Amino acid sequence: MTQRRKTYLFWAAIVIIASLFGTYMNNEIVRLGQVFITVYALYRLLKMDGALKRAERAAHRTKI
Repeated sequence: MTQRRKTYLFWAAIVIIASLFGTYMNNEIVRLGQVFITVYALYRLLKMDGALKRAERAAHRTKI
């Protein structure tokens, strides 16, 4: 199993656990934490894949 796949599985498990926890705990702070964890996981995966750098370079090329 590659490191990339392990990282994806790790963040998927974290998001699933946070979602389950947020479902059973009907609290606004827990829901906010769930959203934060989900957004952070997406950020980490996009950063790992280099998608953020590609988007930044494309934005610089297409300045109006």
